[in-house]
Amino acid sequence: MSIKLSDLFSIFPIQENIVKYLSADDLKKLSSLGGEYENYYFEFNRELELEQYDDEICSKFTKIEKLVLTGENQKQSVPREKLSVLVSLQVCRLDKNVINLRDCTRLEKLTCKIEETLSKEDFPLTLKMIDCSDCTINDTTIDNFPVSLEEINLKRCHDISTFNINHLVNMKKKPNFVNPRNDFKVSHNDFKIFL
Repeated sequence: MSIKLSDLFSIFPIQENIVKYLSADDLKKLSSLGGEYENYYFEFNRELELEQYDDEICSKFTKIEKLVLTGENQKQSVPREKLSVLVSLQVCRLDKNVINLRDCTRLEKLTCKIEETLSKEDFPLTLKMIDCSDCTINDTTIDNFPVSLEEINLKRCHDISTFNINHLVNMKKKPNFVNPRNDFKVSHNDFKIFL
């Protein structure tokens, strides 16, 4: 019995399961077959990397969960409907006018330079990991990190003198940081690691 690729992909549970294991390159190759496979790259690719956010390009993709924007200054704001499905976001510099984190209702991982003070309301409650290495994050923003955080990466952060992580009760790892200044102190009297 010979099974054609089209027969295999026509069975929805198989289609969904096989396609989720394909890389972006594999999805492009599958899409290059044309016909019914033409849109597979746009339907099933979950990661997208762009220098500048482009709504025309992003609107072709239906399931982007990880968005990487490599340009330092983004010219276009990311719409709410695109932010609401993201699980991971990586940007060079976080600008509240371009990316409203409150709209990222599923966001679990944030990698960025935070150069302004963010309030508690600016962070989504689903956030589990923040990587703000090599940025000018300040004490106030760290104190405003959401309680949902499980991991923080503060390597090479500047302008931090002291901060309190007692409110971060869900942390599974100690904060990863390098002491850039001699007067750097972390207050974590009640800090416990949950494994």
